[in-house]
Amino acid sequence: MKIGGQIQRLLLYANMAVLLIFVFAYKNEQKPLFGDALGYYLYLPGAFIQNNLFNIDSFNNAKAVPKDVVEYCSLLKERKSPLGHAVNQYTIGVAIMELPFFAVGHSIALLQGGDASGFSPIYLQFITLSNCVYLLWGLLIVYGIVKRFFSDWVALASCATLLWGTNLFWFGVFQPGMAHIPLFFLYACFIKATIAIHEKPSWYSFSRLGLILGLITLIRPVDIVCVLIPLCYNISTLKDIPLKWKFLMDNILPVTLAAVLCFVVWIPQLIYWKQLSGSYFFYSYGAGQSFFWNKPKIMEGLMGGNNGWLPYCPVMVLAIVGLIFKNKLKPFNWSIYSLIPIYIYIIYSWYCYNYINGYGSRPMIHLYPLLALPLAAFIEGILKLKIGLKSIVGLLYLFLVAVNMSYSYQQHYGLLLSEASSTTFNEQILFKTTLSYNDLLTHDLYEVQAPPGRLKKIATIATEAFDDSENNHYVANKSSDSHFVYHMTGEEYQPKTIITVYNKKTWGNANYVKCSGKFMYPKGYGYNKPVLVFSINDSATGNTIFWKGATIENKIGLTDNPCHCKTINLNHCHPNRYGTVYYYAQLPKYMPEGAVVKLYVWCPGGVEAYIDDICLETYRTK
Repeated sequence: MKIGGQIQRLLLYANMAVLLIFVFAYKNEQKPLFGDALGYYLYLPGAFIQNNLFNIDSFNNAKAVPKDVVEYCSLLKERKSPLGHAVNQYTIGVAIMELPFFAVGHSIALLQGGDASGFSPIYLQFITLSNCVYLLWGLLIVYGIVKRFFSDWVALASCATLLWGTNLFWFGVFQPGMAHIPLFFLYACFIKATIAIHEKPSWYSFSRLGLILGLITLIRPVDIVCVLIPLCYNISTLKDIPLKWKFLMDNILPVTLAAVLCFVVWIPQLIYWKQLSGSYFFYSYGAGQSFFWNKPKIMEGLMGGNNGWLPYCPVMVLAIVGLIFKNKLKPFNWSIYSLIPIYIYIIYSWYCYNYINGYGSRPMIHLYPLLALPLAAFIEGILKLKIGLKSIVGLLYLFLVAVNMSYSYQQHYGLLLSEASSTTFNEQILFKTTLSYNDLLTHDLYEVQAPPGRLKKIATIATEAFDDSENNHYVANKSSDSHFVYHMTGEEYQPKTIITVYNKKTWGNANYVKCSGKFMYPKGYGYNKPVLVFSINDSATGNTIFWKGATIENKIGLTDNPCHCKTINLNHCHPNRYGTVYYYAQLPKYMPEGAVVKLYVWCPGGVEAYIDDICLETYRTK
C-alpha cells in the first residue's frame, strides 16, 4: 500500500476511534432495549433464557425482568394470532445479527454469577457493542467500495460525511439496538458481494449474496427491492440488458443456489409464525399498520420537519446533486436510478411515514452504502473547482454537517423531539443549548410568536375565575385563600369551557388572540401533558376549522416565577408551583360569522391539574 493510502486509512480509523469515544462517553445514557429495539431483542432471551419464545408475555422469573419490559410484553396480548397467541410483531433478523454478542454477554453473566436474566447491564452493553461493530465494519466496507471508483481521499471524505453528517451518528451513539445499523452493514456487504459475483463468479460469491439478501429481507421484508442492485449492475444502456441476461443464464445454477439460501434464512421465522398463528406466513403488524400506495407522503418524508430525511441530514443534498455525474457512477447507474425512487415511494407509503422513535427518516440509512457513490462523485467534482469556489462549498459542507450534529445533541438532551417537530421550530433553535419560553411556544404552535410590542389589545372576550366554593372540584388556591381554583382529576376536558360566538362587530379587525391562565400540577406527566387549547368550530356542522394548543407543564415558572435552570428543554418541569401560561395565536384570514370559539384545558388520560383565571383576549397588529 502506498504511503498516501496508509494515511487515508489511518484517518478513517481515527474517525472510528472518535466514534467509539462518543459511544463510551454516552454509554450510561443509551436505551438499547426500548420500542422497536426491544421487540427485535426479545427473541434472544425468549429462546435461550426465559423459555417464552412462543408465549412472549410470560417469564420464568418476572421479578428479574425490568418493569417496562414486562409491561411492553403484556401489551402484545392485544395483538393476538388466529390461534390466540401473543405475537412479536417484529421479525427475527436483528436478533440473528445480535446473537454472537448476546452469547458472549450471557457467558460472562454466567461466569460472574450475576444477573443472567437477559436484561441486566452486561446484555445491554453487548447489544450496544454489536451496533457499534456493524457500523464501523460497514464503514470499512463502504470505504473499500468507493475506493474502487474514486481516490482514497474522496473515499475517506465520503465515509466521514456519512458518519458525522447523517443520522448514522445518532443511531450509532444514542440509539443502539434498532435495525438500521445492521441493515447499513448488510447493504454494504450486499454491494460488495454484487461486485464479486460480476468480477469473479463462483458458487461461494453467489452463496454469500443469497445469504445477505435473506438477512436483509428477514429484517425488513420490503427491502426485497435491494435485489435491483445486482440485477441492474453493469447496465448503463439498453444495449447492456442482453449481456446481463446472458450472465444470469450462464450462472443459472449459482443464481438458484442464492435464491435457495435466501429462503433458508427465513426458515426460523416461518416456524415461529406457524407455531403461533397456524400459518407459515403471517402479517404480524395488524390491520392498522399498512401501506397506502395511492397516498405516499414523499415530500413530507423527505423534507418535513417532523422526522423528514433532509432537514436532519442536510449534507445528503450533496449526494442527490452527485446523481448528475452519471459517468462517475458506472457500473451502478441503473442500480442507483431504479432503486432509489422505488425505495422512496415504498417507505413513504407506510402509514407512519415519519417513522417515530428515532431521529430523521431512519429507513434512508439503508441506502447510504449506495448513496456514498454519488456523494463521492460530488466531492470529487468540488475538488476540481478553483480555490474560491472550493472554499465556499467547503464552508457550506461543514455547516451542513454541523446542523446534523447540533440537532443530534439537542435531541439527546431533550431540546428537540424530531418526530414531533416542525421546520419553523428547527430553524429557531439551531445551535442553541437551551430553550426559551417562546421556543417552547413555537414548538407547540408551529408558528413564531408575534413580539408583544407589535400587538395592540382590542378587548377581553371572556374570562373564567372559577370562584365557586359550592362545587367539589373548586378548592382553595394554595397560594392565596382569597379565592378558589378548579381541580381537574380524572377528567379529560375542562367542564367549564369558555365558549363564545365570533361576531365581527365585537372582534373588530383582530388578527391575534391571547390565550392565558394560571396553572399548577402535582407532578410531571411525560406524554400526557395538559394543554391549553384554542379552537374555532363551524356553527352548522360542529367541525373544527382551526385548532391551536400549547402544553402547560413545561412553561410554568418561566414568566412570573423566574427559573434559574441552566438548561430548559421540552420536558422542563416545575411541579407544585402556580404560574401563568399564555400564548398568542394568529387567527385564520377568514373567520365565518357565528363560528363557535372555545378556550379550554385538555388533560389527556385524565391527569391531574389545577386551573385558574382562564382568559381570552383579542389583539391586532399595530
